[in-house]
Amino acid sequence: MGIRRLLDLNSAAGLKLFWRYFTTEGVWASWMKKNYNITGPRTVSAHPMASGTWRFLLAQENLAALHINSGTITDSIDTWIWKPSSTGQFSFSSAWNVSREHGQGFRFTKVVWCKANCPKMACYLLKALTIWLLTKHRLMSFGIITDDTCVLCNSSPETTDHLFFSYEFSTYIWSRCKLKLGHHPVIHPLQVEAR
Repeated sequence: MGIRRLLDLNSAAGLKLFWRYFTTEGVWASWMKKNYNITGPRTVSAHPMASGTWRFLLAQENLAALHINSGTITDSIDTWIWKPSSTGQFSFSSAWNVSREHGQGFRFTKVVWCKANCPKMACYLLKALTIWLLTKHRLMSFGIITDDTCVLCNSSPETTDHLFFSYEFSTYIWSRCKLKLGHHPVIHPLQVEAR
């Protein structure tokens, strides 16, 4: 749907914590090193009294071992390398790319999640594009109602396609939009009556 999966972002955040542990000397990294002595991703051990952050790190251990390596040793200091990056330095976007499940993207992402759309309209548009609107046809497929006839025209099943495209008034609106954009569509009967 064009939205990043929270599980993938969670995994990327875990990789970032691993990277910080090995490469920085900040307050958090220093405290973790004092309480949990690890020399690499494969040396992490569980403890019943471990913090939630530590248990979170444990869940990312296998992924971290694949992508964080100890490089050349200079003056007895390990140089940690982030393998997905050509520079060897960590970036959150590259961590997200290695932790996420790759698949075919949602082709309407730029249409739905553009800056001009307010969140409410974007969600409504997403439902319409993925046929998730609660039309009478969909409600009938769930067994909630027994008749899916459109309440507007009383002749066709009330589906998303019917409401937005094949219903007479919808067709008229689309023809007006095309006319405004310079496409010069075929004159619709309602358009003649409106004149």
